[in-house]
This record gives sequence, structure tokens and C-alpha cells, in this order.
Amino acid sequence: MTKFQLLGIPTRNWMAVIAAAITAFTTTLDIQVIAFGLGPLADAFEVDTSLVAWVSLLSLLFTVGFMLTAGSFGDRFGRVQVLVFGLMLTTVALAASAFCQNFTQLLITRLVHGIGNVFVVAPGVALIVGAVPKSHRGVALGVQGMAAGVGYFGGPILAGWALETLDWRALFYLRIPIHLTSILLVFLFLRAPKGNSNLPIDFLGSVLSMLAFGSLTLAINQGGRLGWDHPLPILCAFLTPLFLFGLIIVERSTAAPILDLQQLIKVKSYWIGIVTHFSTYHIQTGIPILSALLVTSKMQGNLTQAGIVVAVYPLARVLLSPFSGWMSDKLGTHKMIVWGLALLTISTFSIGIFASNMNLTLVMLLLLLAGMGFVIWEPANQGAVVASIPKNVGTASSMVALSRHLGIVSGVTVATAAFVTAASKASGLEADLARPSALEQNAILAGVETGFIVIAIIGLVGLAVSALRFIGGTNSRSETL
Repeated sequence: MTKFQLLGIPTRNWMAVIAAAITAFTTTLDIQVIAFGLGPLADAFEVDTSLVAWVSLLSLLFTVGFMLTAGSFGDRFGRVQVLVFGLMLTTVALAASAFCQNFTQLLITRLVHGIGNVFVVAPGVALIVGAVPKSHRGVALGVQGMAAGVGYFGGPILAGWALETLDWRALFYLRIPIHLTSILLVFLFLRAPKGNSNLPIDFLGSVLSMLAFGSLTLAINQGGRLGWDHPLPILCAFLTPLFLFGLIIVERSTAAPILDLQQLIKVKSYWIGIVTHFSTYHIQTGIPILSALLVTSKMQGNLTQAGIVVAVYPLARVLLSPFSGWMSDKLGTHKMIVWGLALLTISTFSIGIFASNMNLTLVMLLLLLAGMGFVIWEPANQGAVVASIPKNVGTASSMVALSRHLGIVSGVTVATAAFVTAASKASGLEADLARPSALEQNAILAGVETGFIVIAIIGLVGLAVSALRFIGGTNSRSETL
């Protein structure tokens, strides 16, 4: 069986890739399903929609806060073991969520899901790196990216069908078989180096990491939701640097830190990749929000046709991820990173500059190009970042996941804030994303244009950093960035 190869990867290794890909699918599927179901959940429990938003936020806070801890656990206990634990915990949380009788119970089960999810997300890239030879990692990471794209694409479809034909509980129990399948495949096919059980557990570092990145996430999220002059985001913004400073001090004196700064600082390409990861996911998350507003405005309320146009962007990820991974194996990761970021950033800027005067065909073309840019970049950057670290790959992988989640939170907040500010200024009305028709069309377009330009500026940071490294560095397939 293992003698047969597809694209240079043995069959058993392909099964490992598929197992890891399914875990990526379950993660993105959860994000989309819950986002789509916030309104029905609010109705079911008779609470305000803003309160239900904490269902997603709690899970996100624990996912981000414990990311580094989960990565270090993978290095200590074994990445496969950590992944299985996470999958089991999320499966239990899904089952418990389906039987909730009140909103408090739902919040608790989502908190448990967030803790479990972090152990699923953190080792993802590291498992691929361990299962596939370096010369073919791009293809494997591309397949993982495709699976994540399917989750983003299919989440609203599954949620809509479940809510229409069943009830809100189906949002949770329908996904249990997928999780059980993932656990089975992981047990059968995933292999990874055993952890180093001699490594001590960095309890204090874990607590400070949770407080630092949790408060940062809360500051960004609630600043965009409540306003930056609200006491909660102000307090979180004040506490974040204090917790980060404490984390740095503790990690410098800990025998087995969850964040080995001395090791990571030496690898410049690793930090370049982390910055790039944040900036790219910042753009990637902002585009769907702004493009939906743009297209809906131009379609004058035809939501079905608008949805088809917007779907072009995630569809590129689903269709092209494996091919782009194969290209990164052939051409070298750095070329793919720079080309992908350039295409993504230029396309985003173009929409921001010309949105008001573009027809829908041109909008679809630019969204397709932006999606292609992201797809070209993703597998190359993921593989390059993790491969640049000689040891503690689990921790390195968790930093990739952490930068991704922070970029997602930032992208949503910045895109929304830019739109609301510009649209309100143009119309003289209070902007409301839930009811954009309350604004004049020109104001909506002004907000959309500003939003696209603002998120593209963040993308320029990642592009500039990668390009500078490219000018002064190397580009072999063995080199990372």
C-alpha cells in the first residue's frame, strides 16, 4: 500500500494529510455555523443578539489565549495525543450544546468547546510537517487549506438547511459524526514524534499567555463593537501590554517556556512569516464582509445573486489550494509568498479605489484574483514558517495559529470600523451593518471603499517585509522564507 504514490506522497502519508485536513474543516465549519446561527440562537433563548455574540467570543478567547500552551503540550505529550484530546473535548461540547436548556448552559459548553478547539488547531501545521517529506509539504498544506475553505464555504449552507428543516440543536449534533470520523482517521493514520515528557509544564507562562492574548482579543473585538471609548476595551488595552511584559519576563527565566523567545528571535525568517501571517489573514477576513456590503448595494437587495458573486472569493481557496501547494514545492516558498501577497494586496486596493464605478463582472474578477492571491500565499507561508524552527515544532505551529486568529479578529474589527466611520460621515446617519439599507447607497460605497483601502494597507506591511527578505535572501526549496 505504501509503495503507491500520488504527487510523490505515499498513500499512508496521504491518509495522514486527509486526517489533518478534516480537523481543519471541522474548525472553520464551526466558525461559520455559529456565526450563521447567532440570530436563531437569540430567538431560541429569548436573549439579545449582542449577548449571543458571546457564544462565539468565549470560544475565540480561549482558543487564542491557550494557543501557546497547547503548542507546548504537543511538544511535551505528543502532537497526535493533544489533537485527539482536543477532538474528544469538542465532540463532548457539541453533544452538550445540543441539550442545553438555557443560555448560561450554552455559554459553558461553548467555553469547553473553545478549550478543546485550541488543542485541535495548535498542532495542525506541525502534524503535516511531520507526516510529509519537505519536498512535498506544499501539496499537503494546500489540501489542508482546501479543507478549511470547504468549511468556510459549507458552513452557512449546513446551518441554513439545519435551521430551516430541523431546529437550532441541529447546529451542534449534526457535526458530531464528522468529529468522530476525524478521531478515527487520526488514530489510524497520523503518526508524530513522541513528546518529551521530561519537559516541565510552564503554568505561570500559560496563565499570562491566556491573560495577554485574551485581553488583546477582547480589546479588539469589543472596541469595534462597543466603541473605543468604552471602559471595557480601554481596560483590556491597558492590561494587554502589562500581561505581555510579564509573559516575556517569565519566559526568559523558565526552563521549558511556552514561548522560547531566545530561540525564535534567532530565526528572522520565522518572525517574518508570523508578521505576514497576521497581515494576510487580516485582509482575508475583511474582504468577505466588505464585498458582501458592496455587492448587496449594487444588486439593490437581491441577496441570492449577491451571495453568488461574493462566493467567488472563498471558492478560489477550495479549488486551487492543492495546485498552489504543488507550485510552492516546485518554485520555492518565497516566490509564492511574495507573488501571492502582491496579488491579494493589489486586488484589494483596486476594489477600494474603483468600487463605486465598477460593474459586477469586474468585482467578481477582482475577488477571484484576491482569492487566488491568498491561495498562492497560504500553503507556502505555513510550511515555511514551521520548517524554519529546528525544534519545538509544536510551539512554532501554535504561533502560526495564534497569529492567524489575531489577524481574523483584527480584520473583522478594522473592516467594520472603517466602513461604519466612512459611511456615517458620508451620509450623516448612524451606520448599521445589520441594516445597511438605512444608509444612502453612496454612503455605503464610500464606507466600502475606505474599508478595502484600510485593510489593504495592513497587507502592505506583510508584503514589504517578505519582499525585503526576498531581495536579500535565498529562495531554494530547502530555504524557508
